[in-house]
Amino acid sequence: MKEVLIFNIHATATERNIKTLIKKRIKGVFVDSLRVKNISQGNFIVSGPERFLHAIKMWFSGRQWHGRRISSFMFSEGKEITDLDDYKGRFLRYISMEREQEIRQITQEIKKLSKEERQRKGRCLFEMRGTYQGDVLGGFEYAFRKEENGELPETEFKPGDVITLARGNPLQFQNISGTCCGNRRFVLNVILQKKPAVNYLRHVRIDLFYNESTHERMENAVLALNEGSGLSDLLLGLKIKDSVDTTISINRKDELNDSQAKAIEGCLNAKRFFLIHGPPGTGKTLTLSNLIKYELKKGNIKILVTADSNTAVDVLSEKLLLMGIEVLRVGVSVKINKVILPHTLDMRVKGHKDNNKVMELEEELNGLKRELSEIRRPSQAIRRGLTSDDILKAIKKKRTIRGIAFAELNKMAAWAECSSRISSILNELVFTRQAIIGEILGESAVIATTNSNCASQIMRGLFFDLVVHDEATQATETSSLIPISMGKRFVLAGDHRQLPPTVLSKAASKAGYSISLFERLIKYYSDKSELLLTQYRMNEELCELISHSFYGGKLKTAEKVKSNYLDIATGISDKYRELFCAKPFSFYEVNGVEEQMKDSKSYMNRREAEIIGEIVSELYANKFTGTLGIISGYSAQKQLLRSVLSEHSGKMIVDTVDGFQGSEKDVIIFSITRSNERNDTGFLKDRRRINVAFSRAAKKLIVVGDKGIFDRLCGQVGLKKEFL
Repeated sequence: MKEVLIFNIHATATERNIKTLIKKRIKGVFVDSLRVKNISQGNFIVSGPERFLHAIKMWFSGRQWHGRRISSFMFSEGKEITDLDDYKGRFLRYISMEREQEIRQITQEIKKLSKEERQRKGRCLFEMRGTYQGDVLGGFEYAFRKEENGELPETEFKPGDVITLARGNPLQFQNISGTCCGNRRFVLNVILQKKPAVNYLRHVRIDLFYNESTHERMENAVLALNEGSGLSDLLLGLKIKDSVDTTISINRKDELNDSQAKAIEGCLNAKRFFLIHGPPGTGKTLTLSNLIKYELKKGNIKILVTADSNTAVDVLSEKLLLMGIEVLRVGVSVKINKVILPHTLDMRVKGHKDNNKVMELEEELNGLKRELSEIRRPSQAIRRGLTSDDILKAIKKKRTIRGIAFAELNKMAAWAECSSRISSILNELVFTRQAIIGEILGESAVIATTNSNCASQIMRGLFFDLVVHDEATQATETSSLIPISMGKRFVLAGDHRQLPPTVLSKAASKAGYSISLFERLIKYYSDKSELLLTQYRMNEELCELISHSFYGGKLKTAEKVKSNYLDIATGISDKYRELFCAKPFSFYEVNGVEEQMKDSKSYMNRREAEIIGEIVSELYANKFTGTLGIISGYSAQKQLLRSVLSEHSGKMIVDTVDGFQGSEKDVIIFSITRSNERNDTGFLKDRRRINVAFSRAAKKLIVVGDKGIFDRLCGQVGLKKEFL
């Protein structure tokens, strides 16, 4: 069956409107044979006989609805994408499905849970008070603390997350929205879009909310695709010409191994795009940093460095800065440290030679606002809709206007003059700031920001010679479209054998939205990719397990980490002595009981948590000084483990598999959590999930749990038992 997605209709449209319009305007179409469904605000799917859908598409395309252009696309529900129309229809539908699911989950949770329950889940803070920190690009920064000045509970707030500020119901339309820009032990820093009233900064509630602008930016990226363009052909898997006349080679230095050098050469020689496949610990960040260094040697080149998350952008930005490559960091930085902070756009603006003028204008503006607050403001009824400039012009010409006597106009003169001056200074302030930002962006050869922020007002109009998209396998295809459409060439780096993009909508995920652009392109154009072959994280035995289980035995270990084993004191108790033997992998059997949390699909296992608590205590009692990570596939088990291990908090990291992607620790303890007679492994049977969990360890991997579950899991994910 084929469907037509009628997209970008004004939000006031209804399913009934659409059917009525079709009935009145399109001849030969039987409305009763059509199904119209509103999939999100202003987005509709019409399904029915194909012969009718073509007529509907032709009539709707390009027409206006309440001043807005309508776009319509035919798309199929088969596995393969047939044409650009099909591509747009599918992905616009996926975005709508994801938006609706995100809104549904957040609003339902806010309605269902008390503020105390939501705070325990890490998605809300209440009884907070805020203090103004200063103006920043994109709004006003505030620091929020608990009213009693206590430590903040553990939360999921991350820089870049959208938040809402409320004194009452967090779902009220008039609440103030903003962005988290820092989460520390006692303080949550946020950037608000407008300054709240003073009474709005006491006893307030802050909630994690959904980000509507990200969905809009992805929709715009899809809509902007043009038939026959190089990018559109790539997305459809069509054959492309990517030959070059010359072959660029680089000097093979000690810091780059052969596969890293080949990857860089592939990128330098690619006319349109190249893919770097980087398994765990293979130096993907080092490879990308050196690629950018070689690209800059060409001279007069502009490079965009991007990733889906602020954390990933910061990791690559910091590496480039430490290599001596100047980077402009645009947006919210997670790593507010001495390396990145001076290179943020906000700090560069503050250090600009013309910023003194901005400060003078701001000081004058604040003075005028104080002056205006002491002047009686004439009501709209008295002014009869006149602006301050209208009033001043009438006074200058000494005439009445709109029936207002000249004497009455004179009474408004002080207010009009002050208001007009404020308006003039505001305009000058905006113009000066934009000029400073424009100059900084124009002079910067390397700009780093997130995928979504590439479509922000600040970045508008910029075009790059090269886009370097890191962690591309963790971004949805529509997220990746935003940055790569801004450059002549692009490089995607990632590993499609680790975790895929996070997609909330199960229907969208099942339809293909959880497949990243990297994964699709490496399937179409495997010759435009390079696999990094040498890893620098795991000792040789752990690498053998990961290599043969997930990478066809191709992954090799660097000499310097081959014999990197756990070195621990000999005072281990008899109960756990065998667990800490020289063998890098150990399984500790626990006959626990899985429990499902109330009103949740998440699982926990108290016995496993208890045993892990003993193992951790044993480690630290025997002078273990390395890094330690505790991983579970389930958030409920994560919370239980954090409670059990609270006396050791600060020494280690306890998180889910998703939270550990990109990290590494000397020792990893993995809690299976599931334990049942059916040997049901749940969503742990995802190969990519186990790959991530097991490849975080550098020296020692300990798996704790039910043996029956583990044996079945090994078979499901293809773990090679001969290497265990």
